[in-house]
Amino acid sequence: MGVALSNSFLVQLALLETLKKDDFNDEIDLFLPLIAVIISHEKLTEVNVNNLQIGINKLFGITPPLGAISTFLARAKTRNLLKKENGVFIPDVQIINEWKNGFDQKKEQVELSLSFVKEDFQNYAKSKFEVDLSLDECDQLLSKFIEDNLSDIATIHRFEKAKIANKVKNTNHVISSYIGEIYKQRGAILEHFSRCTKGMILANYLCLADKISPKKSYNNLTVYLDTPIIVGLLGFSGKT
Repeated sequence: MGVALSNSFLVQLALLETLKKDDFNDEIDLFLPLIAVIISHEKLTEVNVNNLQIGINKLFGITPPLGAISTFLARAKTRNLLKKENGVFIPDVQIINEWKNGFDQKKEQVELSLSFVKEDFQNYAKSKFEVDLSLDECDQLLSKFIEDNLSDIATIHRFEKAKIANKVKNTNHVISSYIGEIYKQRGAILEHFSRCTKGMILANYLCLADKISPKKSYNNLTVYLDTPIIVGLLGFSGKT
């Protein structure tokens, strides 16, 4: 039996990154553990693009296009997670459990590691700006930072930004100052937070990439770069 997923968007993002297997052939393989988790959590006895899309949205707050899910289904069949009988995809429970890649244990680890991040941010906001934040508000502000800087997905909003804005003046400065601080220290807190940013990149890819049509020509191709990450990797920080 699967464990109910936290409603923390930070946890959901970190799990997207943590679930992936180390050995994979291409980007499609990265998402097969996600498919296995959905099938197990939703107790699906028959699998189709619609119930997978609903399950992914329920657990991870994102809605991949049906075309992408069709690609995952085909790969899942190739990897023997599913077998097709009378035109219906049927999951192989044993292989599904193997492809879950330790979901229940990783969920607990992710929640624990992110609790360290939120507590650290809570203490930082109090000591640096004399702002009292609840752990839930810390979760919301950290999620807001990732969303504002790394996401083109319009449907992931999990909180009322206005409520935080009314309580904390210049929220962007508070959260940006904290991210800059943990980046300079480069300790465990940054590693925990980095899982969330990597998860957001995966979420964007999952929702925006065209996995159906092979590219034969790269003319007029638009490339999106995650600028804040690139600037940070180059070692620049400080005022914009």
